[in-house]
Amino acid sequence: MRPRWAKTQLVIRPELHNPSGVIHGGVTATLIDTTIAQSILMTDEYQAARDAQGTLSTIDLHVKYLRAARAGTLQCEAEVIHLGKRVIHARAVLRDEQGKDIAMGDATLMIVLGRG
Repeated sequence: MRPRWAKTQLVIRPELHNPSGVIHGGVTATLIDTTIAQSILMTDEYQAARDAQGTLSTIDLHVKYLRAARAGTLQCEAEVIHLGKRVIHARAVLRDEQGKDIAMGDATLMIVLGRG
């Protein structure tokens, strides 16, 4: 993890499967959203807002599901595309152990200013 970039991973467990036996789409979306948020946490813009009791909130998230994943470890890599004072745009890709794309996502997040 570094400012504007983050990488996370998740080991697929049976309780993360949907009834079809593949990783649930909500798990995929959550991993993408979380990794994108992690890419923002070390930026100066977020740190300044946090110091003023501000927060970070996803206001738009789009996920494109490309293939199913049943087992193994997934890796998600996110990068910030635009970092404004309050609005941030980022994208992420989720891959399986063979490097195949499982899903792609992009999000718009807002730094909500505190009262500090």
